[in-house]
Amino acid sequence: MNYRILLCLVISTWFVLSAAYGSVPADDQVILSPAGQRESYSQSYRSIGIGDQLSWSYGNKNEIVWGDNSEVYFKRLFCDTLIPEDYYVKGIKDGNKITVPFPQLISKKGKMDKYIWAMVYDADNSKYTTDGAPAEIIFNCSEEGTITMESTTKAVLALGNAEGQWFYHLGYQIGASEMVYHLADMQPVTPPADASVEKWWMKSWMRSEAAHDTYVTTAITDKEIYIQGVSTQYPNAWIKGTIDKKEGTYRVSFPNGQFAGWNEETNKLSYFFGYRYDGRFDMDKRIYVQENAQLLPMETPVVFDYDPVDKVLTAPEGYGLCVNNDIAHEQMQESFGFLSFSRNGAVFKVKVTGGTSETEMTFKVIDEEAKLCQVGKGYAPTDNDDLSNQAIESGYAGVVVVPPYANGYRVVRVGLCAFERMAHVTSVVLPEGVEQIDELAFSGSKAMTDLRFPSSLKVIKDWAFMNCGIKELSLEHLTEVGEGAFASCYNLTEVSWPANLPTIPRYAFEECTGLTRVYISNGVAEIGYVAFAFCNSLKEIDLTDALTLRRIGRLAFKNANCQSLVLPASVETIGRGAFDNLVFLTSLTSLAKVPPVIEDRGDGNLDAFSSLPATSVLYVPEGCVEAYSSQKPWSDFLNMGGIKEYNPTGIENIMIDKPGNRDAWYTIDGRKLTKKPQSRGLYIHGNTKVLITQ
Repeated sequence: MNYRILLCLVISTWFVLSAAYGSVPADDQVILSPAGQRESYSQSYRSIGIGDQLSWSYGNKNEIVWGDNSEVYFKRLFCDTLIPEDYYVKGIKDGNKITVPFPQLISKKGKMDKYIWAMVYDADNSKYTTDGAPAEIIFNCSEEGTITMESTTKAVLALGNAEGQWFYHLGYQIGASEMVYHLADMQPVTPPADASVEKWWMKSWMRSEAAHDTYVTTAITDKEIYIQGVSTQYPNAWIKGTIDKKEGTYRVSFPNGQFAGWNEETNKLSYFFGYRYDGRFDMDKRIYVQENAQLLPMETPVVFDYDPVDKVLTAPEGYGLCVNNDIAHEQMQESFGFLSFSRNGAVFKVKVTGGTSETEMTFKVIDEEAKLCQVGKGYAPTDNDDLSNQAIESGYAGVVVVPPYANGYRVVRVGLCAFERMAHVTSVVLPEGVEQIDELAFSGSKAMTDLRFPSSLKVIKDWAFMNCGIKELSLEHLTEVGEGAFASCYNLTEVSWPANLPTIPRYAFEECTGLTRVYISNGVAEIGYVAFAFCNSLKEIDLTDALTLRRIGRLAFKNANCQSLVLPASVETIGRGAFDNLVFLTSLTSLAKVPPVIEDRGDGNLDAFSSLPATSVLYVPEGCVEAYSSQKPWSDFLNMGGIKEYNPTGIENIMIDKPGNRDAWYTIDGRKLTKKPQSRGLYIHGNTKVLITQ
């Protein structure tokens, strides 16, 4: 073949391929180390997949090289993607615009060469393509130094092969529809050598609704306050605030954008920022909630109230600090609302004797002036392996004795998670003076079967004993019990709920699988949602004295094992499913002359008695059969064992089979008692029905 003809064929083929796929540059060298002035940037870009906008990749540490003439080199446009080389793409700066031509070669490693292309979306074929895509992308430079990829062409940058086909990496396609660079201030804050250094306590709640209390270091001068330890990601980072005094009032201003650190593993830059939120206390969950959180503008600092005498630093209501991965976009990796720093809360350790051995116990000051402290730091472990913040070492075995005083501070509280998941602790002895047990304090301590509440104890918080091994409860001195406080306490067999606690809280004894008997005193007004649900061994629910009981919550006794149940005349409302799946219940008695209202959840379903035996009978007061028969779901008993008038005894004639039984006492349902009963009710003594009124 004539070489001239062959050359023409090659050239014409090249132009056909170029028209179909775009053109690749003649220079086939990856730019690896361009000459010029290097500057660090925080780069963020919005990832993109076929037809779908994905999340932003925030705060990547990156670099731009400014050449001697007008050249500009961007390092690793997709900097959180593992490409074989730290490539650069080249652009030309003209005024406040940088023009970057595409495609550009970025790697020759592996099975194929890799390029970055400009692509546009082909809606007809539901894919991105180089056909019709611009040959160059413009980056705009602001006066503040921010560099932004222009998005008016609706083109995206995509990783592809030499033919312009989008390249899959680690199972997904790599591309960006938006890109922003900010100059990265990576200068760490450090306090001056002559600053006064103290240990303070930081108290806060996260946006995730978790409490967060921790030890911090403060360094104070006449004009500035430095705090180290705010961030758990960067515990060595300092944040600096300026002290201002006006008319006797002190404020401390913390500017935005202070450098927190660079995570080399993830290549992320982080900064301290202030943010604004709408805060409230959720009474049902008993947690602090933050809503509508927004970063404060770059020029707006967070201003704290400051008491230089008592050493207290407090954020105003609705303002907090966070760790943010980018200046322009919200990416609050850590957030601290309801925030304060104070000298109170200092943590210390004391050697104590527990049983026959000695151990170190951790305490935290909760009131310096009154000299009060608590057991434990009050900090929840982050995972099952992190038990370092508890009151004692997790491997301790045997009896734990908490002293009444530690380092001159009176012990008045058991802190959050203080003895959580203590696998070998069998007993905890609390001193008189302890007034409160906080959330999850003994949760998961299955070996702990013995704990006596001191008479000084008033408050038990949410889930304090969840899944704990305790066998007995004494609640007579308490004024408050939180939800789920004794949930899944499988060793409990009997519960007597006293009148001094008018509400049995939500989830209080849920899944207490060993519980066989519950007695509820007069003075109790409400049994909460799921309070005794899934107590599968619960055979006796004694409401005889509960003459003030008004409401029984949803699913309160679901899956109980009792055969008969009497509801007091005072009951007015019953939640949906309160007696669901009581598969052995043959007799339900309601003493209320007006049928209690069965609550629903808005869907019209009033089912409170599903899965009862087909023979189950409803007993109601004399003259009330019609009222119950005409009201759902009480009328469902018409299709079971029926609705009948209540006979207080259920026994018409009593005969003695043996002379020796004349002095025996029985309950009205025939259960023999060991002695004369103390509770009010109707009983059988010999061959006589006896009503005990006091």
